[in-house]
Amino acid sequence: MTKREKIIVVVMTLTVIYGVYELLLSKQFKKSKQAPAQVTSTASVAGASQISVADRKLVDELSTVLKEDETAVANAYVADRVDEPWKDDPFSTARNVAGGGGESSVTMIDETKLIYNGYVDMGATKLAIINGADYRVGDELDIGGYRVRKIAETGVILVSERMGTELRIPFVEEK
Repeated sequence: MTKREKIIVVVMTLTVIYGVYELLLSKQFKKSKQAPAQVTSTASVAGASQISVADRKLVDELSTVLKEDETAVANAYVADRVDEPWKDDPFSTARNVAGGGGESSVTMIDETKLIYNGYVDMGATKLAIINGADYRVGDELDIGGYRVRKIAETGVILVSERMGTELRIPFVEEK
């Protein structure tokens, strides 16, 4: 065995020993250190709102643990904000991809049908590669019914000849 193989075997042996300790032995030590919680209720049948000393102690311990846990604050913040609508949603497909003004009457097309994954700028001429074919401003797409209105690095604006609506196709980098 080479020196490298011996080191790997030693490290793996130590890892296995640590794993056995964590799975079997550390649970026994943790259980023996924790005192069993005794919860007794001194509330009367009539519904008195008194809390026993053991209950109060349990509530205090839980409060201190939650105050020390930094993720509890973050989780509470996320839980409070989960139903709020997003302003400037970075994942929205209706964003102004190809530049220009504010939101107009723009509809989005299914992104699986049209994929804009290439941009060529040759001075006055700009080419957009959509579904593997190159187009200039004014060209009609092979799928028919759409004409290229504007080409930018971030996206392409297409016009539907049938409905007269604009479609914004964002640029998609190939991986």
